Amino acid sequence: MKIYSSLSQWNQEPLENPVLTLGVFDGVHLGHQDLIRQQKEWSSQVGGQALILTFTRHPQSVLQKNLAFPLIQTIEHRLRIFEELAVEGVLLLPFDQELALMTPEEFFRKIICQELQCHYFLLGYDSRFGYQGRGDFPLALNLGKANGVEVRQGKVFLWEGKPLSSSMIRNSIQKGQLQGAGRMLGRPYSFLAKIIKGQGMGRKLGFPTANLDLQSILVPPYGVYMVEVAILPHWQSPIKKSYSALMNIGVRPTINGGKRQVEVHIPHFEGDIYGQYLHVAVGPKIRDEKKFQSLEELEDQIQKDCQLLEELLKEGKPF
Repeated sequence: MKIYSSLSQWNQEPLENPVLTLGVFDGVHLGHQDLIRQQKEWSSQVGGQALILTFTRHPQSVLQKNLAFPLIQTIEHRLRIFEELAVEGVLLLPFDQELALMTPEEFFRKIICQELQCHYFLLGYDSRFGYQGRGDFPLALNLGKANGVEVRQGKVFLWEGKPLSSSMIRNSIQKGQLQGAGRMLGRPYSFLAKIIKGQGMGRKLGFPTANLDLQSILVPPYGVYMVEVAILPHWQSPIKKSYSALMNIGVRPTINGGKRQVEVHIPHFEGDIYGQYLHVAVGPKIRDEKKFQSLEELEDQIQKDCQLLEELLKEGKPF
């Protein structure tokens, strides 16, 4: 899969006969996957290649200034899944004020026609483009006819009688309904994050942890979770080995941590993994976050958590 970080990079080595779709694709859920399947089918029919235009920032974080919009996954995680779905190319555009103010007509003619030279455009059933989202399917259809672009509308993907959306999955994650989120995603709920240095408190207690930089990624409610993790040298690295582990999300009240942190303890693992990436598939929550009276009490509880992890694993994979 080719990844284009700018239009100038696209112009150096564009895809041949691109079939375009666009959107944020946060979560790359079953609805998104179905749209990409439709795109791939169309590409096969016309001898083209599937191109996704997406954004490095969520549009709402620009349109609503100072809004820390929570995302299901990072752009790197989305790109990994696009590649798994055999998408031929992804164009990453920075969603900034200039792009936000571009009218649908300008966007269609300048980006789709002039820059990308697309003759096939698949618009998601509820997708919009251009200033204030004024570019809908009827307008795209008219613009396509005037500019030699065949425009189609993606089929709606229903979940329990309603169109599936990323908002539905965010809501499930926030409520801790991770199995439900996983069903809508079509895979266990997971995230990808870079491993950063922490305060080393876990190591002092005898349970070293990998501290994760989650940027603006949405996380489940505070507590301790069973997880399955893979250590990746680079965000594009394939998953070769997985480990069962424990993840803590919270403010570490026993040591007056204050700031939310996400850290993972991999039992019996040794090695320097700072600066690498951790792919975390999240399983069931085993307990809430709790303030202990002493570090010794905390240490005892972590040991019990590790024992519980082993017992649950003996009963079968929890995902």
